[in-house]
Amino acid sequence: MTRVTVLFFGPAKDWTGCDSTSVDLAAEADLGSLQRALGRRYPALRPALPTVRFAVNETFADADRTLHSADVIALIPPVSGG
Repeated sequence: MTRVTVLFFGPAKDWTGCDSTSVDLAAEADLGSLQRALGRRYPALRPALPTVRFAVNETFADADRTLHSADVIALIPPVSGG
């Protein structure tokens, strides 16, 4: 079992109703698995998932990145404005 912490920023806090959460995943789970789990847990987040960026331990990561217990994942929605 892999337990990770997910931090929500910007509008993702509104979509989920929280600043952070813990998610339990299967051993050797990847970021894509986490993305699907978050979509199931937070339906309002689902439409934005294709456009958000993920950072694992403060480094941007792709969907195939393997996750480990105690990893901290930041979910970063796209930003606009200027």
